Amino acid sequence: MFSLLFSSFQALAACFCFFLLHTPSPSHAALINATIDDQDVSKISYLPAIEWDNRPLQGWEDDFYNFSRTFTWTPGANATFVFTGSGIWAQGPFAPDQARRRIFLDGYDQGVYNALAPERSRAVPFWSRDDLRYTTHTLVIVHEDTRDKILALDAFIVQFDEDRDPFPYSTTTVTSYAPTVTVMTDGSGNVISTTLGVQPGGSAVPDPVNSSLTSSRKSYTAIILGI
Repeated sequence: MFSLLFSSFQALAACFCFFLLHTPSPSHAALINATIDDQDVSKISYLPAIEWDNRPLQGWEDDFYNFSRTFTWTPGANATFVFTGSGIWAQGPFAPDQARRRIFLDGYDQGVYNALAPERSRAVPFWSRDDLRYTTHTLVIVHEDTRDKILALDAFIVQFDEDRDPFPYSTTTVTSYAPTVTVMTDGSGNVISTTLGVQPGGSAVPDPVNSSLTSSRKSYTAIILGI
């Protein structure tokens, strides 16, 4: 009797192990990154358009993604990027002449950041968030410095789920999301305050984001879409 029970137990154990080995595990799509170039004006809104320029930095072209940069010297000039995903990196060059930039995410002020460095260096992320709720977000970057400082943008990197959203951005919502930015300056051209408003058709209610301001820099592997 004991031998029969032991043999039955062995058979059941073998069946259970076979079941575990051959049952497919739930699929969990890995998040991937996509790089959107600064020149892609179908996805990035630069306002006022007349205050922005796009041309390579002669002699430093290799330091930029796709060898390009979009830049402004004007306080209050701003760039808006609408994306769907859980992470975002804003990339630009680091140099002694880089302007302070105020960043808004989903209508919330994230603070003032800079990309200062003693010497000019290659473009890398100067601000990032990788803890966002997976939905559509609006990122606004505003020049908040004097006219002798330059705000240069190189690319945006979006972390998204390709199975849920094959494209990490919407080409039809950039204009409607573009906010109005008002910058107050003193007699010397120093910025006193920056306020953000939303144009008709935009999102009047900010989408909640997590409380931490920024994540530390990290390496990333990017795929190139729409270039």
